[in-house]
Amino acid sequence: MDRTARLWSFDRTYQLRIFAGHSQDVDCVALHPNGNYVCSASGDGTVRLWTLTDAAQVRVLSGHHGVVHDLQFSPDGKQLAAAGEDHHVRVYDLGMGSILHDLSAHMASVSSLLWTPGGRTLVSADRDGAINTWNLSTKAEAAASPASTFVCPGSAAVSLHYAPHNYLVAVYGQQDG
Repeated sequence: MDRTARLWSFDRTYQLRIFAGHSQDVDCVALHPNGNYVCSASGDGTVRLWTLTDAAQVRVLSGHHGVVHDLQFSPDGKQLAAAGEDHHVRVYDLGMGSILHDLSAHMASVSSLLWTPGGRTLVSADRDGAINTWNLSTKAEAAASPASTFVCPGSAAVSLHYAPHNYLVAVYGQQDG
């Protein structure tokens, strides 16, 4: 709630780094697969990429309007997906700092994201109980609409997990309001 993200180590009682730069509360963080970077997202609509070694800000990714609820790096670490209160999922190219895909089929705040291990499919869940799967192959038109949609009416999808044998596990909770 102090507009920062912080890094600790299990073997020390003091914080190692403070990642400061957001203008509103930080709502989520994600650690890059190579362990050298961390991303933070805020109600200010920005996603910030930081180096883990010295807390230097590398990129500021914009595009969301409002709180970003979840961040997930692609398995290869080249892309970052961000789920927003604005009903959008934006997929960023981390090398260029640009938006690769703006996924807008959700009718409610997007609460959770999951990449499948191969990195070609992104799964997004919203607070109205809808779960969309997106085929993010190299063709931009493949992401124009969800490949499939699952719905659990009356519940909010709050967490997604991938299980072996191509299973998707979703945790549902009470809807907002």
